Amino acid sequence: MLKNDRYRPRFHFSPTSGWMNDPNGLVRTAAGYHAFFQHNPTEKTWGNIVWGHAFSEDLLIWRDLGVSLVPEESLMAFSGSAVECPLSALTGEDSDGLALVAAYTGHETATEIQDQRIVYSVDDGISWRPLGKEPAIPERVRHFRDPGLFWHVETQSWILVVIYAVEHAVAFYRSPDLRGWQRHGTFQLDEPDGVECECPELVRLADPQTPGEDLWLLKVDLSTGAVTGGSGGKYFLGRFDGYGFESLPIVAGPPEARNAWGWVDYGKDFYAAQVFRNNDKTQTPVWLGWASNWQYARQTPTDPWRGCLSCPRELSLAVTGDGYLLCQKPFFPGTAGDSRSLPWSVVDSEAPFPEVNPGHSFELRCRFSDWTAEEFGVDVAVGADCRTRLGFRPAQEEIFLDRRRSGDVSFSTDFPEIFQAPLRYHDEIDVHLLVDRSIVEVFVNGGQTVLSSLIYPPDDATRLSLYARSGRATISSAEWSLLGGPEVPIK
Repeated sequence: MLKNDRYRPRFHFSPTSGWMNDPNGLVRTAAGYHAFFQHNPTEKTWGNIVWGHAFSEDLLIWRDLGVSLVPEESLMAFSGSAVECPLSALTGEDSDGLALVAAYTGHETATEIQDQRIVYSVDDGISWRPLGKEPAIPERVRHFRDPGLFWHVETQSWILVVIYAVEHAVAFYRSPDLRGWQRHGTFQLDEPDGVECECPELVRLADPQTPGEDLWLLKVDLSTGAVTGGSGGKYFLGRFDGYGFESLPIVAGPPEARNAWGWVDYGKDFYAAQVFRNNDKTQTPVWLGWASNWQYARQTPTDPWRGCLSCPRELSLAVTGDGYLLCQKPFFPGTAGDSRSLPWSVVDSEAPFPEVNPGHSFELRCRFSDWTAEEFGVDVAVGADCRTRLGFRPAQEEIFLDRRRSGDVSFSTDFPEIFQAPLRYHDEIDVHLLVDRSIVEVFVNGGQTVLSSLIYPPDDATRLSLYARSGRATISSAEWSLLGGPEVPIK
């Protein structure tokens, strides 16, 4: 990672140069975490797409390993996934060791025909070779892409989840050996014309209401029409038997969802999330996504790179009076940094609140309780003429994130906005907030509500404060820590 590069995050991966969008082929091995991604290595705009490759031992410090998967000359390598499996299962011989297997969409540039291809690597993703016939599935049509590959323990079979983007249908394929694939089930989404559905992800999660039982989460991203405008993801909960997905009306989602689905993220910059596959049923799933929005992704003011990944998020389910909720919490398996307590006890609209200066990249945890204020919250990336505001309005059961004064918002009329989300609470509001130079991620009350947002503040925007309107709020705990190593002096 390049230090002191303007707007470059410290602990969110971004390519050294060029363009990136969707994460692809997230896989955990004994050595660490591989993240492949959609990449244009020659320009910082979409096109000439191959797979880039990053690696991390702790999900905090990333190494850019450059270009990884390059298809034949007439194709681009669109989104896909990866797993690790015994080399002997691929070769049919008594071979020691493990291999990475990737499924990706081959996009024919001239015709826009798409098909699904499977390749494998014996050198940790440096080079790839085809596995069996290409394409793996005979069907070759437009808008047929984004294969998600994983091992289904109960049926002892490989599953490939592929989407028909314009028809809004998720198809499920099975294979015993990664070569011969048969289509079984289809899940139909109800989306309007003009929306393309992308990047399906099927994840097993423990059912908190029935110990020992699981539910399956199916996530699908929308090219437009998401909760805050532009692109974003929604999720369904149900059963998966290795053949098809049955959605259940148990999600505590927005009123228009009728308990059928929920929004993944109420911010504007979280898309194409994918879990790290490791074929271990006992591991809690962890995913990350592309931190941008198709409304302005091609215009963001970074150089010589464009695009970054979100933080990794541990997934679980919570049960509320309205149904099940997806919960997402930041996940850093290593040491994130020394925590420092903040001497905060009360924020009052009638008294100025002292600022602290944690720098450009940090983690904040605080808890609000016993409030009389109509509105209160946290200002981050505060500079002489800018701030990004996270606010709470308990009477309206509302959270908002306001980036209208966050810094450079001039590159797109879709950027300077306020995002609103539902606030679910009892007596306290617990806030877990990550700030990393040009990205803010907010996790409220155990990650039951999440908002992700890009920001482009000036260099002096390193301060942090609280605010309240028409009353006061008690802070029962508050601490912050550096993430990714210090870059600016702490004052």
